[in-house]
This record gives sequence, C-alpha cells and structure tokens, in this order.
Amino acid sequence: MQENLSSREKDIFNLLLEGNSAIKIANKLNITYSTVDFHRVKLYRKLNVSSIQELFINYGRDAGNPENAVSKKKQSISLASAEKPFITHFIDNKPWGWHYYMNPPMNFGKKITKGDIYNFSFKFTSNVDFDLFIVHLLDQNKGKNGFSFLFSHIVLSNIKAYTEYSSSVVMVPEKTASSKKQMANYFKLDAAHYTPSQPTLTFTQFDLIKEK
Repeated sequence: MQENLSSREKDIFNLLLEGNSAIKIANKLNITYSTVDFHRVKLYRKLNVSSIQELFINYGRDAGNPENAVSKKKQSISLASAEKPFITHFIDNKPWGWHYYMNPPMNFGKKITKGDIYNFSFKFTSNVDFDLFIVHLLDQNKGKNGFSFLFSHIVLSNIKAYTEYSSSVVMVPEKTASSKKQMANYFKLDAAHYTPSQPTLTFTQFDLIKEK
C-alpha cells in the first residue's frame, strides 16, 4: 500500500518510522507543522491505520517478515495500578526544571538499540502545575553529569494540579546505548520548566512495553 503514497507522504512515512516527532519532521523537511499533520492524516488513511502505534506495528522494522516473527513478541513491565499507585518525587534541576531518573529494565537484557520500539502508557495526577511533561531515553556513560539523548519527546503540555492525565508515546531510539550497563540505559521523566514547588506525580498506570 506504500506505493499509493505521494513522494511527500513517503518522506513523512519514513521519518515517522525513524521516531521523529511532527515538529522534527517539519524542521527536517523545511515545512510547517500543519503541513506535516495534513500529510500524516492522508497517509494514515491510505495505510488504514489510526495511530502511530498501529503504523509501527504494521510497517515498523521487520513487520510482515515471517523470518522475524519473533520481533512481534512483546516484553513489558507495569509499575502502577489504581490499587497500588507509583509515586515519583522529582529532583531539582534549577533553572531548567525537575528530573526523575529510572533504571527499569528498559533494555530487557540488552542495550537500548537504534530502531527499537518502546511504548510508554501512563495515567497520573500532579501536585503542582507545570508546563511540559517530557520523556527521554538516555545513554549516561560519561561520568556523573554526562549523557547523550537516545530519544526525547514532549508528551503533554500545560499540566494542571490534581487533574488526571492519561496518554501514551512510542519511543524509537535514534542512537544505540554504549553498553548493557544500567548507567547506559536510562529512562528519564522531565517536569519543565522550573517551578518553586517540587512536582510529585502519582501514577495509577505506568506501563513500559518493548517490541522484540
């Protein structure tokens, strides 16, 4: 069905599968965000998908290749439920914002690799207002404060205190971590920009899924 895409739609299709956000695609192609969104809606319709998750599942790396059927299997961890919330207390990183670092098994026994597909689904409330909720995959192997971004994406904006938010994001690393060590396979949450009060997020859903 990809042959029915226009040349511009094919450009956006390939960039989406590389894990680029609409804003990044607009910058790379030197077009507006609304133009990217227009073409994205059209290619979704042509490919009969309704979300980025479906796009990755149907057209991502190794999709449809019987020899790589194992790649369709998933590994997952769940850290929260309504009965047992997961509470995160963010670290002060003035003046940029607040950070929360994690070393869950994001690599599921292997290092985070360029082109891997991770899904993060969540539901939370915050104790304070803040501007942006951002997720990152990091390779933090250059000492205490040194790291490189493997993936970064703004998931939510204009977060209000004591309001429940739920969403999901597909994370596709743009680089490969330097090793299998925990310090090279970080998952990081950001509450930006800086606020006088420390953000505390209470998650009633916190699911990480890796497509094999």
